[in-house]
Amino acid sequence: MKKLIIAEEQFNLSAFLEANCNFYSYHLEDEIDPTQMVYSVMEEGGTPTLYEEKRDLMKDLDKGLMLFVPFAIFEDEDGNFPCADGKTYNVNGNKIDEDEDEDEEINEQAFIIGELDIMGFLIAREGNTLHIDSAVCYPGACGGPLPSVEFVEECGLLSEPSEEFIKAFVRS
Repeated sequence: MKKLIIAEEQFNLSAFLEANCNFYSYHLEDEIDPTQMVYSVMEEGGTPTLYEEKRDLMKDLDKGLMLFVPFAIFEDEDGNFPCADGKTYNVNGNKIDEDEDEDEEINEQAFIIGELDIMGFLIAREGNTLHIDSAVCYPGACGGPLPSVEFVEECGLLSEPSEEFIKAFVRS
């Protein structure tokens, strides 16, 4: 997704966050508050802060933090990604063929993230302007890399749906 830079009054951020939290509520256990799915990050590439309780997401932006807001939650064993737009996308047909030459360019539909990686949006506020990018949260691994949130411009199968979802919250 191309970075969206938009005046805050032109983007319905509260409705966007509410829609995402409603989506998380549907897929989470009752004892988990949906705001726990939205991580705070100091900077792109930084370690996401995980929360164990409900919080006011707007206060994180007020503090100068970035918000990582998931669009697609964990992939299931069948390659399905439930997404905040209310649809489920299947990526099984988008695996890289092992016989392909490694030097060949990967088709945009071959966007592959790990089973526990989360595709979403990284939102930052600069003055009265919002900067919204597509991003992936990598949860890290025991003995492996630390958790991080990274910008990702091309999200394959999820690119168009995520862009359409964001556009639905742009005020005319």
